[in-house]
Amino acid sequence: MTEPVEQPLLGLPTQIRRSPKALVAVGAVVLLVVGYPLVVEQGVARIGVRGVAGVVIVVSLLSSALLRGRSGPFPSAGAASQLGLLGLLAFAVVTDDPRALRGIVAWVYLTLAWIFWKSLREEGSILETLVRSLEPATPEFIRSYCRKSTVLWSVFFLANAGILAVLAAHESAEAWARYSGRTVYAEMGVIFVVDFFVRKTWFRYYFHEGPFDRVWSHLFPAENTEAGRRSAAYIRRMKER
Repeated sequence: MTEPVEQPLLGLPTQIRRSPKALVAVGAVVLLVVGYPLVVEQGVARIGVRGVAGVVIVVSLLSSALLRGRSGPFPSAGAASQLGLLGLLAFAVVTDDPRALRGIVAWVYLTLAWIFWKSLREEGSILETLVRSLEPATPEFIRSYCRKSTVLWSVFFLANAGILAVLAAHESAEAWARYSGRTVYAEMGVIFVVDFFVRKTWFRYYFHEGPFDRVWSHLFPAENTEAGRRSAAYIRRMKER
């Protein structure tokens, strides 16, 4: 009987989970990335371009300081990404131009594209690392699929960085806010849903045997494909341990 494997909280590395300061920093970064497009225009109206830029600078510097040395197994953005972000913020402070603040979202997506692409230099990929942090017993045969998905997400982030850069520079604030605050997340949702069904149908990995697994295994039996039989054999070995 094997010992139970500790499951990471939301896939976060252990050194981040065990540091309250690091958890606060991660939360601040997530809120900044997700909420930024929704509040930047209101922020500019209330405290001005320079005020918003100052707040983002403080949050970015504090988060970087708290997370230093705690990136765990995940690749970091690197100094160039941080300098680019600070450069855009400094430009906003100097010029008082709201387009510089809007350009930050494009820079974030460009950074994500780079992080995902850079992870392909290793044998695995950032998605494989994430999957294994959530489910340490994940089989080795997912590697190729994770690498292809990582390429897809890298291209997705790169394409959206370009679209958002154009919107930030040339279009109205409303068009930028609509795309960055709603459209891009709707696109992500579609990709997540499509990927789930493609992955489930291809691997036919029915480990948990919940309601969905029971329905899907009836529609797409594991024994009908080579990938499904490989998944079923792996599940049997894991449950016999």
